[in-house]
Amino acid sequence: MIAGMRTKAQAARVAELTGGIQLPGQRGPDGTVPMTRFVDTGPDFEAVRAAVESVSVLFALHQGDVVSWAENREPGSQVPSGWRITAAKFEVEWPSD
Repeated sequence: MIAGMRTKAQAARVAELTGGIQLPGQRGPDGTVPMTRFVDTGPDFEAVRAAVESVSVLFALHQGDVVSWAENREPGSQVPSGWRITAAKFEVEWPSD
C-alpha cells in the first residue's frame, strides 16, 4: 500500500517510523532524484496505521507498491483510509438589543 502524505517531510517521517520506502520522483535536469510525498508502507497497512496516523491523519491510501511505482510513477487506485474530512461554515448575527 502507498500512503500519500501532505508533504515530503511527513513522508520521510512515515518511512522512518514504518520501515517503508519513500518513493523517488523524476530525475531532474541536473541528474538529482527528489523524493516524493508517497511512501510504500508494505502490504499490511493496518500493521503500520498507528505510525502513519501519528504523523498525520490527512493522507490518501493507494493500492500500489514500489514495483508498480517504478513502472509507471502512479500510486495505484485510491482506497478508503478510514478518515473523512468534513467542515461547516456558519454565519452568526448578534442580537441588536
